[in-house]
Amino acid sequence: MGSTDSSTEVVIIGAGAVGAATVYELARQAALVTELEAGGDIGQGCSYANAGLLAPQSCGAACDAGQRLSRAAVHAHAG
Repeated sequence: MGSTDSSTEVVIIGAGAVGAATVYELARQAALVTELEAGGDIGQGCSYANAGLLAPQSCGAACDAGQRLSRAAVHAHAG
């Protein structure tokens, strides 16, 4: 990530895993960061209780390739 200075103003929408990490990194680089979150606290939306992962059953047919890859990896390490 490139460097920023205190004149860089950024608005991040969402305080989930990605939004919070983005805010942290930009603030660490001295940017003026505003984070907008509709929920009550950090990580209480889509990131809540799923560790930032997309559960295979939640994405329907789009996950078929990912599920096959996951199964293949499990079988490869099991035996």
